Amino acid sequence: MSRRGPRGLSGRPCPQSLGRRLADRRADPARDHPGRRHPIAGAPRLDGTTAQRAVRAALDQHRAWRHVPLPERRARIAATLDSLAEHRELLALLLVWEIGKPWRLALADVDRAIDGVRWYVDGIEPMLAGRAPLDGPVSNIASWNYPMSVLVHALLVQALAGNAVIAKTPTDGAWPASPSPRRWPPARAFP
Repeated sequence: MSRRGPRGLSGRPCPQSLGRRLADRRADPARDHPGRRHPIAGAPRLDGTTAQRAVRAALDQHRAWRHVPLPERRARIAATLDSLAEHRELLALLLVWEIGKPWRLALADVDRAIDGVRWYVDGIEPMLAGRAPLDGPVSNIASWNYPMSVLVHALLVQALAGNAVIAKTPTDGAWPASPSPRRWPPARAFP
């Protein structure tokens, strides 16, 4: 092993080393392989400054989103659901790949998220009667095993109610299946 990290037969860096350098250049003994003394690849992490900027941006978006009329919010969430339904099998495949969820259960997780949010889209008015969006964004912490039917469902219903949302995706698995305005067309979904 060279000082630059482990190398494969081709002489290129091993994926663990390469992924770690791309994701996070800071030393983190908790994520270093104890026997081989090289970093273990994982999801990118935010430093404090980046996290503060992200939360501030969410607050700014919340201040605008909370004033978007309910019919427009409903239309944007419905468009997002249509996009999710269009990519149903891809989202399920991500769940199979990331957390080892069986195919049938992965499809069910995606379907529960879509169907559950559609129920709210169709009948949200009485639930919002006499209520206003919260003063700031809603924070969500996801479980690793139901990212669609728990996290995505919650995010979309909270957005439908007029709140900006923040998601802390699971540390272990399912982060690619979690929603992101960069993955969903912003013009069809969120501001």
